[in-house]
Amino acid sequence: MKEDIKIFPASEVTLPIHIQMAGVSYCDGSYRIVRPASHITVMEYVLAGEGTVLRSGRAVPVGEDQIYILKRGEDHDYRSGAENPWKKIFLNIEGDLPVTLMQEYHIEDEWLFEDRELRPVFEAAAKALESGSESLQQQLCALVFYVISRLGTNGNRLEHTSEAIRLKNYLDNLTFRIVSNQELSAHIFRSPDYCVKLFRREYGLSPYDYQIRTKMRIARRLLRDTALTVSEIAQAVGYHDAKYFSGLFKQKCGVCPREYRKSEQHNG
Repeated sequence: MKEDIKIFPASEVTLPIHIQMAGVSYCDGSYRIVRPASHITVMEYVLAGEGTVLRSGRAVPVGEDQIYILKRGEDHDYRSGAENPWKKIFLNIEGDLPVTLMQEYHIEDEWLFEDRELRPVFEAAAKALESGSESLQQQLCALVFYVISRLGTNGNRLEHTSEAIRLKNYLDNLTFRIVSNQELSAHIFRSPDYCVKLFRREYGLSPYDYQIRTKMRIARRLLRDTALTVSEIAQAVGYHDAKYFSGLFKQKCGVCPREYRKSEQHNG
């Protein structure tokens, strides 16, 4: 097992993004990383070899020219295969910005991607690590933004079954109301129990919780970028009771809608 690693000094102030560590891992069969409720986001490009990432209790194979992004706050558990171990480029990233970017590019529920055209981008970053450039931190932060924006734009996500994708697309097209499990099951001619289990296995949360997360993301954007009233925003995401919507928003986002709008206007 060998790693070429560059460790960056901790920032004196809290930043929205900071590369804690980056490098190239030449893995062997003993390589395994476990981080319960990780305080960092990990972005890794597999140059060669095979390994697995544990997601929702399932070991998902990850191989050459695939990219995985494991977000801050999640449980991280990944290991290299023994017979054909990974060679991979990794970035350990501090701060909330990577998660926010994934939300804004609508890939917050995705983690495994494939885009071979990103290989030279990561290889150039690995080469830059050897140079010790003073601007290296900024270059790697820019790479994180570029990779997430490209993956979000091109949609090169992997792994989900066609049924799961149909369910997610159905929910994404009906954000103006709540879709019941019965309605969702009728869409793919399966039982409600099957749909809930499938969705939870593939995306890590129930269809209902996914709808709430999506509605809160839309509501945050409308509060930040429009002059719509809280009542109008509640209606736009499927709630006829603005008071109920405000309570749910505070529960999920930590502040009430008006406080969120005020803080965003102040920060802007």
